[in-house]
Amino acid sequence: MKKFVCIACPRGCMLEVGPPPEWAVTGNACPRGEVYGRSEASEPRRMVSATCPAVRTASSASPDAVPGRVPVKTSAPVPKELVETLARELRSRPVIVPVASGTVIIHNWQDTGADIIVTRDVE
Repeated sequence: MKKFVCIACPRGCMLEVGPPPEWAVTGNACPRGEVYGRSEASEPRRMVSATCPAVRTASSASPDAVPGRVPVKTSAPVPKELVETLARELRSRPVIVPVASGTVIIHNWQDTGADIIVTRDVE
């Protein structure tokens, strides 16, 4: 039996999830809790927010100082066991500036279905 605090809605129900393959969920006050409990017990996933180093090319229009980091996030949750790998990759992956918010810098990272997206305009 696994226990989780549900984060699918503001109630914060204490869920108990039974063993596979049924993954019976109890303690949920809404249908979203059942979906969350099964998902968290069988394949936990997390959204990731991080930063990448910013670099300018020699042909960049602005000779100003390079901003230190570019904020990014995943477009969808990634498997929990891959979060550390993704964070390590993002810490060392340079992003050429200027870059606009919403720009996808990595498409479908490791076939997880999650794109890595810039979250702020960086000049």
